[in-house]
Amino acid sequence: MGGPGSGRHKAPGRAPGGELVAVAPGAELPRPVPRAPRGLSADARRLWRGLWQSASWVRPGTDLVAAELLCRMADDIAALARRVAEDGPMIPGSKEQLVAHPLIAEIRKQRAELAGLAGQLGLRPDMRARLGLTVAKASALDELAARRRERAGSPPPAAAAVTTDREW
Repeated sequence: MGGPGSGRHKAPGRAPGGELVAVAPGAELPRPVPRAPRGLSADARRLWRGLWQSASWVRPGTDLVAAELLCRMADDIAALARRVAEDGPMIPGSKEQLVAHPLIAEIRKQRAELAGLAGQLGLRPDMRARLGLTVAKASALDELAARRRERAGSPPPAAAAVTTDREW
């Protein structure tokens, strides 16, 4: 079986749920992060970076627009939440009675849309399962080797992305 950089891929194996998984040849993590779209806040840029660094199945060629929309929606929700925080959750109504801030309902609606988009990108565990994605966890041996490399000051070997049999 080929190790990192050997040009060969690991033989398929079984995930804990019995699903066939394989290490994609030539796939390396961490991978380059696409340039963040203009106009994103610092928080949304962190979300952008985290998305591309942690969700190996999200691809720039197919998911760039959805990823940008996800980050812009997160920015919009944060702006609405800041406004509610400034005004307070209760504001005067048309007859000076206290009513719930109308942006609270909009925030709920936006969060539901954001959760749906996150699901489409496979960012929720239930949707990863529906999409047939398996996220491999590092084994105890991998974690021990990483700690030893860290102590020795060695760079980590190129990691490989995990794909499922549905992608082969």
